[in-house]
Amino acid sequence: MKLIWLGLISVVFAWLHPMHLMAQQQLLVRLGVVTYEDFQDQDGELRRLLEHLSSTQNPPVQFQVAAGSYREVTHWLRTGELDVALLTSGGYVRGVLQTELVDEFEYLATMDAGSGEGPWVTSERKTDGFQRYYHSVAITHASNDDWTPEELRTLLETGQLKVFLVHPQSASGAQVPRLALKQIGIDLPEKAVQYMHSHTQVLESVARQAEGTKTLGFVWDDAIAKHADLETKLKQVHLPVLNSVKIPHDVLIASRQYPQLEAFKELLEKHAYSEAEPLFLSSPYGNQEYLDLEKQIRSLEQESNQHLIRQDLQGVGQLLAHAQKNATEYQPFRLAVVLSGGGARCAYQVGAISAVEDYLAELNSEYGSNLDIDLVVGTSGGALNAVPVSMKVSTYPAGQTVWRDVWTSLDRRKIIKPSIAVRINAGIWFAFLQMTVVYLLSRLFKRQYATRLKFFYRICLYLGAIEFALIWIPFEPWALLGHNQLLHHLWLWCQLGSEYTALAMLFCGAIYYFVSKVANHPNRSELKIKRGRIHWVLTVGVLGLPLLQFVTMLIYEKTFSTSDGIRASLADGYSTMLEVHARHHDLDLRLDRKSPIGQRLQEMGQWIATNKVLSRDLVLTTTAIDRSRPEIPSELYFYLQANSESPKPEFGNRGIDMAKSPQQFMNIVLGSSAIYPVFPGQEVRGMPNEGDALELVDGGFAHNAPVEAAVLWGASHVLLVDVSPLKNRDGVNLADSVIRGFGHLLRQSQLSDQRSRSEVVVVNLQSRFEPALGVIDFSSNLIANGIEHGYQDATGKVRLERHDNNLVELPPFVVGYGQPEFQDLIAPAKLPEKTESKSTPEVLENDDGENEGNVPQDASTSE
Repeated sequence: MKLIWLGLISVVFAWLHPMHLMAQQQLLVRLGVVTYEDFQDQDGELRRLLEHLSSTQNPPVQFQVAAGSYREVTHWLRTGELDVALLTSGGYVRGVLQTELVDEFEYLATMDAGSGEGPWVTSERKTDGFQRYYHSVAITHASNDDWTPEELRTLLETGQLKVFLVHPQSASGAQVPRLALKQIGIDLPEKAVQYMHSHTQVLESVARQAEGTKTLGFVWDDAIAKHADLETKLKQVHLPVLNSVKIPHDVLIASRQYPQLEAFKELLEKHAYSEAEPLFLSSPYGNQEYLDLEKQIRSLEQESNQHLIRQDLQGVGQLLAHAQKNATEYQPFRLAVVLSGGGARCAYQVGAISAVEDYLAELNSEYGSNLDIDLVVGTSGGALNAVPVSMKVSTYPAGQTVWRDVWTSLDRRKIIKPSIAVRINAGIWFAFLQMTVVYLLSRLFKRQYATRLKFFYRICLYLGAIEFALIWIPFEPWALLGHNQLLHHLWLWCQLGSEYTALAMLFCGAIYYFVSKVANHPNRSELKIKRGRIHWVLTVGVLGLPLLQFVTMLIYEKTFSTSDGIRASLADGYSTMLEVHARHHDLDLRLDRKSPIGQRLQEMGQWIATNKVLSRDLVLTTTAIDRSRPEIPSELYFYLQANSESPKPEFGNRGIDMAKSPQQFMNIVLGSSAIYPVFPGQEVRGMPNEGDALELVDGGFAHNAPVEAAVLWGASHVLLVDVSPLKNRDGVNLADSVIRGFGHLLRQSQLSDQRSRSEVVVVNLQSRFEPALGVIDFSSNLIANGIEHGYQDATGKVRLERHDNNLVELPPFVVGYGQPEFQDLIAPAKLPEKTESKSTPEVLENDDGENEGNVPQDASTSE
């Protein structure tokens, strides 16, 4: 019995042992911080506080910190990926208090704004102690006069004043200034506004005011304190209404669904609020000061919740500029453009990317930034566009024009070239179809045999002569056919064997001409063609030839068309584009237009890959439908680095460096864009290793929107121009159901790209063609219309889209913010005495013994 009691006591003692306490549930805090380039955590105050809080517990508190923009942090709050968030007052008001999230998050504390030092702060703000509030101030260049409200209104109405704001969700840099101007009778016109993404940028932009222009900026009241060199170039514009609005500083909030909320609040109460100079203090009035601010700015136009995920080009520019300015060594900024596949639909990308390039140039000029595309990924038809974009052909007017001309010069009659057997069959069938129509007309309008024969052979000869002439006379029918896809497809089918159609019609007309001359002779009545024989021949020709064509295509042909047409068209179009680009940049390029197409393509690829023509990293995705070795993956990423400073891609054995075999460059482009089985694959030899052989086909089979390639090459932000239709087909018949089924299988093959989208910020511009544009609709007017659609969609504030059978106006770009990228911050565990070191939770340390993965020095919040 004693042994039993001793055993129970031992168990209880072991349970109460400090080692058991070490195993208790650790406090985990997922913290999101709205970052802005130039504000509060430059001195590392937030990081030091988190380290201190982590070290007060045993086991230590594990902070997982994710820094992001206003919209990113708001999105993460909505998706439940954060427990706690540090928001600016403007972000809190717009993103939480004015949305349905207001009851889902609890106010915890306000962050200290610090004592003011600069000349624009009030005397109250210069006092020591915890500062809950600050103000917005208006500034202008020191050379400008002091303006009255009436003078300000006149300058804005006449377009003489440029206004610099920080961000639409910044209280001191946008919301309160708009409110102040509105209260003195000034509605700020959007055309006069430029968002600068930071208070420092506003100061610098106003300070370098160009001669003949006048500028006005709004910043927080102590923005000048750390920029003493700009103080003599700037002066304050006194707007009393600005001082009347107290802006509460950054706010710490927590989700009411956070399971460890009470433990975290207790931690703050004991170890954060009780410090001699606390960084955070809880207000006895809760979030009332933020509700007061919300009440004041409520009259301003609100940004709808839809705008979290829908943006126009200006909004996308703000998002990218903000991300670039807040990039760190741990979270570098790298912008990738991903061009999806879609055949002729990819003409849309020409207009869209041209608009984006123009806007980036404008943005860089206005803000003094250096925002640019770092990586271009293309597949299928998008591969044809990825090359000129990576060469920066898309960045200057002459390049955009020739790029557009390359696309509008593509003609389906030249591109789609079936085999000779298919063309002969198609030509003769169309001739039989015409003869049937002519025969029926002759039976209807000509009662006598002789006049019927004359009518028949004359019409056949006329049609044959016209069709023969159309072969040799330059003639483009597409504009006459309008935007009716069915007419375009019918014309293409009729043109496939047009020379054989003409010959068949001329031959038939000649035969009937001979019969008409001799059949009426009394001694030659046996030459008369009996009606039954005519019916039999026409029936066999009209119905039998399609069956023969089907058998021929299914059994004897590998693909619908040969690659001769697309190779010739690409060689001609790219030759012109490269010549224009070489002249623009004064580069040496020598192409012999008379040389064989294969040789010219090889020379062009060699020139692009070996002469540092690329200015942006390039990836072309392909599918290897046949491989000399089974070890070679079927999904391949062919890449080319623009410069040695860019990071190395992490493609593994799927990545093949095109620099190792530059003469194959254009074959890879053709392989990726080969719409299989419409066109055959392209054979590439000597890649990935000497002696290997690949047959490359449409890269869209595995990656129609290859976001994964961009992520694997270090992209932090992706601009995806997706030309797949917005709306799936309804299964109203068997054909539609088959198409939907194949579409589902294709989408299943794209899952790796779907997963990659959750890792980075993806801005998607998806096409909507009205009228529709098909994969093989290479007609000049349809292509030009697709290019124009791309440009209009990219530059428009809103566009009409059909959702649930209703037309709604929405901004064109869809933003997917991805998941937060957390950095762990955890203090070393406190070991009980006589405890083995192996029980210590693992903490990564650098060479100086400091914790790795801390909050970046510039993970700061700003208004």
